[in-house]
Amino acid sequence: ISDLGAQIDSVSYKDKSVFIDPIDGTREFTIGQGEQCTILVGISSAEGRAEAGIIHRPIPQPPEWVIGCAAENCRLHNLALGEGPSDPPKLATTQTKLTPFTEAILQTGMDRFPIGGAGNKILVLMEGKASAFITDKPLNRWDTCGPEAVLEAFGGMLVKLSSVLADPSSITQGSVPPSARYTYLQAERNLDLEEAEEGNGVAPYLNLCGSFMLSGPQRARTDRFVQATVAAAKACPPTFRK
Repeated sequence: ISDLGAQIDSVSYKDKSVFIDPIDGTREFTIGQGEQCTILVGISSAEGRAEAGIIHRPIPQPPEWVIGCAAENCRLHNLALGEGPSDPPKLATTQTKLTPFTEAILQTGMDRFPIGGAGNKILVLMEGKASAFITDKPLNRWDTCGPEAVLEAFGGMLVKLSSVLADPSSITQGSVPPSARYTYLQAERNLDLEEAEEGNGVAPYLNLCGSFMLSGPQRARTDRFVQATVAAAKACPPTFRK
């Protein structure tokens, strides 16, 4: 690693931040479902925007991986990509107990696709095994920095659930507003909470605004998922807490 480091310009990348999750899917790893674990690497800009990412599923043979960076037009992978089920769509969920909000989304006409690991859920979206991953449970920045960059590079999206609910039309119009994205920077406080919530002991890298994720092929059906999300929130408002 030190030899590789010597080959990198010591100035050009000073403004980048790197978020790494060496074992995403710790629960799955401990219960013998290691094939659902991933290694996540995300690189963000000086402004805290997710720019490049790697998702690596190491245990299947051969290992499966994807690399994405929209700014560099980089889309590399060894996955069998798919469009995903559409009638009915399948919602990727945790394998454990669902929140009332997630249950309400399923009631809008979606089937459940239980699967472990945040990074692994992104891979199943890209493989076409599930259609969307929408959750009010908080993830961590290291769970989403790399996956957000990968999804964006392949035409998908990862945005705050709270932004979808606050302004649904801003998500369905195609371009994602900066305020709908999480901020990936080193910090001592959570950079994605309102000022009124600051100082409440919330971990600085916790995604407390929920997550709304679609693969590239499913972006054409964004309206369908946004409508389902809004309807579910009216029936069972998301808690945005564990």
